[in-house]
Amino acid sequence: MLHTKIKELQEENSKLTTTNPILNAFSLDRCKEIDEAAENDKFIAQHRNEILDHLKKCSVGHTSEFKQAFDIYNEIITYLFLNNIGKNRSFSVIRVPEDNKGTPDFEVNFTHGETFYIEMKTLGFNDGDNNYVKATNKGLEAKVSLTEQINSGEPIAISEVVVSPFRKENKGYQYNHLNQTRIIDSIINKLNEDVIKTKQFAKGKTILLVNLSLMSMLPQIWQLNSVPIYQEKLYKSMISGILWYSAFGKFNERIFTTIEGEGSKNIEGELSTEGILNKYEFVKAVCFQIEDEQGNLKLVGFYRENDKDEIYHLIYPICDFVNNDYNTHGYEILQNIV
Repeated sequence: MLHTKIKELQEENSKLTTTNPILNAFSLDRCKEIDEAAENDKFIAQHRNEILDHLKKCSVGHTSEFKQAFDIYNEIITYLFLNNIGKNRSFSVIRVPEDNKGTPDFEVNFTHGETFYIEMKTLGFNDGDNNYVKATNKGLEAKVSLTEQINSGEPIAISEVVVSPFRKENKGYQYNHLNQTRIIDSIINKLNEDVIKTKQFAKGKTILLVNLSLMSMLPQIWQLNSVPIYQEKLYKSMISGILWYSAFGKFNERIFTTIEGEGSKNIEGELSTEGILNKYEFVKAVCFQIEDEQGNLKLVGFYRENDKDEIYHLIYPICDFVNNDYNTHGYEILQNIV
């Protein structure tokens, strides 16, 4: 059902545009996984139907219904992902029933009896619908260009579209997708816009899970972005880790970026806001959900050292890597990188 619908929409869109960022982010393999799981899981079946209801209003091009459908899709994928790894790590996950008082999304139960909760956010592009529409329109222009080149007899047709999830209009700067400061600020500000509400973290020990699948065009691999600073190979310059600073960055803190050549600047700017765990004391930990180079889901968790006894043993089983504000575990991830 979902697999068929997404495949149809992707094929229809590919006839007219080379890109539709949100639609293209739906994995056909994962849609098939959802369809199979819906046969025996009421939560998945119900939410798959909600996705399909949104997709009924979608055709070619961007509509806000795509983002709403994608948010639900990510909830299901996360639910399946956590329950799958939980089989070997002694925990299971259930969806928390919604009420008008505000609730977290998931409840995690360990076989030894301990419980904690997860509030999930899926971040979208800067400038929201405006940026999605621009990306799709650029894809349309690229498709037209390819057709014209082929019709004119060109032996090889080439057209390029750059999707820029962190771009913002009317800011008066030259856009650079490798700008570390802008990416970190964007992640934090998107979460601030998404309104992190105290009541969603009041049920018990609750962590924030941030899905970055739409914003995951990050410079460098996820392991390097999980530490506060690392050294790139070409010029041996120091670079600030995007995920670590999104959790622990401080207002006006200077950020290191890739240098363009010998003698070029290494410090590119200062943060305009506080990291999530500095700003929201009631958020016990933040986990970023991203994909590695092979498309596998990874969870990177961050916690305050002062909260270690309370939270570390809870997030460690669900994450591929965990770090804190003192970078206590940085060496663990760096020593395994060739």
